[in-house]
Amino acid sequence: MDESSTEEMLVERPNRLLFGLNFVGGIVVEPAPRQRVMLTLRYELGHTYMAKSDGELESSYFLDPLQSRNRGFRVSLAYLYDLKTEERNKGKSTIDRRSPK
Repeated sequence: MDESSTEEMLVERPNRLLFGLNFVGGIVVEPAPRQRVMLTLRYELGHTYMAKSDGELESSYFLDPLQSRNRGFRVSLAYLYDLKTEERNKGKSTIDRRSPK
């Protein structure tokens, strides 16, 4: 194909709306106090018609129905650690027993 020739897709009234469904499930496990492990699973389904009419290239016989189907599967793993030090020291003495008075 020649560099100087550029073909554009002609689309009348494009559609910018995508319909989809998400299925999500997860679990949180606390292996030690103030520490958590979180596992999330997600499956996504999407479908749209990008235009009401078919798209066609200017100088060819190529037609595109302009349908889009999106599917995705995601796995997320997170380690959460509580950094609240005021809660961590509750009930503990703040006296330094190593230093003589």
